[in-house]
Amino acid sequence: MSKVVVRHIEIDLEGLPAGADGLRLLHLSDLHLRKWGRVEREVQHLLTNIEHDLLVITGDFCYRPQMHARAAELTNRLLQPVAPKHGIIAVLGNHDLPCFTAHEVPMRFLRNDNMYVELDSGGALCLAGVEQSHHRRGEAMTALKGTPSNLPRILLTHYPSTAFELPSTSGVLVLAGHTHGGQIRIPGIGCVFNNDRIPVSMSRGLHLVNGNWLHVSAGIGASPPIPTRVFCPPEIGLITLRTRVRREAVKNKMHSAGKLPVGV
Repeated sequence: MSKVVVRHIEIDLEGLPAGADGLRLLHLSDLHLRKWGRVEREVQHLLTNIEHDLLVITGDFCYRPQMHARAAELTNRLLQPVAPKHGIIAVLGNHDLPCFTAHEVPMRFLRNDNMYVELDSGGALCLAGVEQSHHRRGEAMTALKGTPSNLPRILLTHYPSTAFELPSTSGVLVLAGHTHGGQIRIPGIGCVFNNDRIPVSMSRGLHLVNGNWLHVSAGIGASPPIPTRVFCPPEIGLITLRTRVRREAVKNKMHSAGKLPVGV
């Protein structure tokens, strides 16, 4: 029986060239690698068998920050057979130390900066990444600095609350993790705690924040003090980018938000 869920999402991305319609991203987050087991084997199988153009990872490679060498070893093992056309792009999370980027791992890290991916159909895709390692909080607008608004822009960040820093309807797709979807969910209630300044109803899935898309991955691993998942399976997001798709046709339940609620 499969333990890892693949969630299929379609998102209309502003500025995406017509020839790039159908570009497929895999969104992975919160690996918290400490051993090689059944879940890790299944994730590797899915990464190598799901057709995709780009793999993005939104932080927390390490189970504990001090275990960065072991996490790097397991990251290399996990990603060794994975070779998407446009590469693997990542940011660090609060369980990662900045020195994790010094390990030889098969990806490019974005650390409060941005890059461009040339598309086969012409044009380019802009990727920006916020540095949020070991409680160091970067800013969305720093990572996006200099990026033209007429290009499709994707912002990688660990904390979902970072999406609330963006100007209204700026046309940015934000990909985040950190919440683990609550990690322990109660049937009929769902998430009760997500460890970020967002409503618990936004702990996983696709949402609108000030008119911008935010996808929150429930991630793969689990973290202390209770390193287990209950009614919240590990997941990989398969995101298909569209030049135009009716937002009401997106099957994921959406939570539309404007500003961070007081006290969250």
